[in-house]
Amino acid sequence: MSYVLKTLSSTSITVVRCRSTFYQPRKTAFQLPKFARKFLYRYPKVPFLIPVGLIVGIMLMPVYEGFRVSRVLDKEDYLDYKTQNDAMIRDRAKYGTNLYIPFLNSKKRDEDLLEFYKKRTQERRALKKAMASESQ
Repeated sequence: MSYVLKTLSSTSITVVRCRSTFYQPRKTAFQLPKFARKFLYRYPKVPFLIPVGLIVGIMLMPVYEGFRVSRVLDKEDYLDYKTQNDAMIRDRAKYGTNLYIPFLNSKKRDEDLLEFYKKRTQERRALKKAMASESQ
């Protein structure tokens, strides 16, 4: 009988709660603030969705750049720019020329090409405006 009492008194009973909660007792030196724990408790997919969103955004950057350029340039200038830019990209892939390395290279050549076509578009628009005002 004394053996059973010794074993019962020496074993510690740990209570485990089954209810989910954002309250966590402090175990380590760093702990998320209460509002962050509440937010993550309410939206548990956020830690997964943020990196996925960043990756998708990075993958869609070339599409955004192409759309932005198409809005700035006239149709003819955009087709010329796209042809020249596609040829440059093809050369990068095929021969490794004009490689773009982030933080080491500048996008000067691409920007110069775009500035040239922007200027040409502005000149054409000014010419069309002048011709329209002359015809009236």
